[in-house]
Amino acid sequence: MKQIERKTVCGCCGKEIIQTVTISRYQSDIGLDGRPTKASALPLIQECKYCHYCSIDLGKKISDKAKSVVMSAEYQNILKKDYADMQICKLKAAIYATEDIRAKGYLYLVICWYMEIHNLQGAIEMRRCAVNIMEELFVHGADLEEILVYIDCLRILGRMAEAQEQITAIEELIEDNFPSDNILYKRYKFEQQLVLEKDRNAHYISEV
Repeated sequence: MKQIERKTVCGCCGKEIIQTVTISRYQSDIGLDGRPTKASALPLIQECKYCHYCSIDLGKKISDKAKSVVMSAEYQNILKKDYADMQICKLKAAIYATEDIRAKGYLYLVICWYMEIHNLQGAIEMRRCAVNIMEELFVHGADLEEILVYIDCLRILGRMAEAQEQITAIEELIEDNFPSDNILYKRYKFEQQLVLEKDRNAHYISEV
């Protein structure tokens, strides 16, 4: 992984800051839910030193409503809580201030992965939160990749009946539109077998 420091303007307070930018990342493998195998490959949540806005991209402008959330006592208190490390504080703060539902769901997964990789308590609850966000999001539609991640999360949580329902729901789509050597087809079949076996363990793309 290669990172550089770059000047940008905070998307919340408008002050000039320096943030770390990842310009290349080597990943030997990823989980079926998108989880990197190494902590160094996790998205980096950064914090503006002036207003304490936390985000993967500090330079992305946010709405006035989101700015008011960042300035609130509730948001600032999140950064003062006694979590295992500061990255968890920043992740929870980023989730609290994020308006985009898809981004919020992704951040819940990131904090879940972070906790899993570092053997910290709370990962299961964060995965449940991610699943709840996915279900809210899917009311407006979802792509196949998102549905496969959703199935994997349900499986890991032990919600096999619901995972099987999703597998059945997309079976015709998969069988009619993807050849057997397509990675999405292979992932579908692999998840199908894992659910059948009631396997709750994390698995990786390299196994497909």
